[in-house]
Amino acid sequence: MKKCILVLGMHRSGTSAITGVLKIMGVGLGAALMEPLNENPKGYFENVTAYHINEKILQSLSSAWDDLMFPKYRSCQSEICTKFQDEIIKMVTNEFAKDDIFCIKDPRFCNLFQIWQSAFAELDIDLGCILVLRHPLEVAESLRSRDGFSFEKGVLLWMMYMLNAESYTRSSQRVVVLYDDVLKDADHFTEHVASCLNTTFPKSWLNVGQEVEQFLDRGLKHHNVKENFYDNRFFKIADNLYNLLLKLRLQGEDVDQVCTSIDLIGKEFEHAYRFFYNDDIRSHAALEDEIRKKNRQINSQAGVIRQDKIWAGKLQNKIQAAESAKTELNKKIKQQEDYVRQIQQVQLEDRKHFKYEIGQLNTSIDSMNSELNLIKGSKVWRVAELFRRLVYSRS
Repeated sequence: MKKCILVLGMHRSGTSAITGVLKIMGVGLGAALMEPLNENPKGYFENVTAYHINEKILQSLSSAWDDLMFPKYRSCQSEICTKFQDEIIKMVTNEFAKDDIFCIKDPRFCNLFQIWQSAFAELDIDLGCILVLRHPLEVAESLRSRDGFSFEKGVLLWMMYMLNAESYTRSSQRVVVLYDDVLKDADHFTEHVASCLNTTFPKSWLNVGQEVEQFLDRGLKHHNVKENFYDNRFFKIADNLYNLLLKLRLQGEDVDQVCTSIDLIGKEFEHAYRFFYNDDIRSHAALEDEIRKKNRQINSQAGVIRQDKIWAGKLQNKIQAAESAKTELNKKIKQQEDYVRQIQQVQLEDRKHFKYEIGQLNTSIDSMNSELNLIKGSKVWRVAELFRRLVYSRS
């Protein structure tokens, strides 16, 4: 049976680094991966096809990855599951046909996990989940640096993502890992994940451990908070959720009790959420949805234009390459023609020389024949004729 590992976690939580480690351990990631950017110079290790599917799901909900109103769409999960399940099945079948164990990473799985879970069940694929945990203060600061989000928005998004991810994956094999723990001891991380998800990586730490250590650049983690650090801006409810999720990563904890406590936080969060995101805010959010749709249309058109430019550029490069090849071929043809002309010139000169030699030989032959005829016509030749016959007869 095939094994799939889904990597879930809030954006800027270290999911890219962890998926990069899995790749080095021999886990398949699919054909096309997202290109590295300045904020992720080592790479995202995110399957482009899966990313586009998740984006289409969110767009069908008039939503986006940073939509603070996303919880209102939970009731639509079953409808969306039916609509996109076939596309997910086709993608998984095509991308990972040769992989016995593969991994897909996308922070959007935190909110869209149930759709993918149904598709994997249909494919009869053994599913395991890695929940990546990073301190919400660090996430919020990283989002502010990258996207210009307010601190409050960053923390709210972290709450939504982590509450959904923890709740949706309870019925699946899973392991909760702390980003900092991976950076400190990657060897233990790989061993721990393999044990919790009941799998074996294609490559051993003994063979690729040094490559993993070189890959994990601790200097790329720019936002760090000290242990027990408290910020007045930091919501206490987020702090409580973080500490409970920390307990889930440890062995020997009472998981049911921790999950019950997380559920209480989830209810408290939703109650506060519904109170503050009232009808007035929802009306405003509806306008934001329309704006988001328009922006997507504009971005889509801009994307088409960019693709056309890219295609035109590639076509121009192909034309230039063809022109260069044509020029090079013409040079070779000219060289061949020059060579043929040289051979023909040599052949012509050889013919002239041979004709001259033949003429000289013919002249020599004619001269020798004339001399022979003179000899045969002389008196000496005739007098000696009798002597020659006598000699020939005796022999």
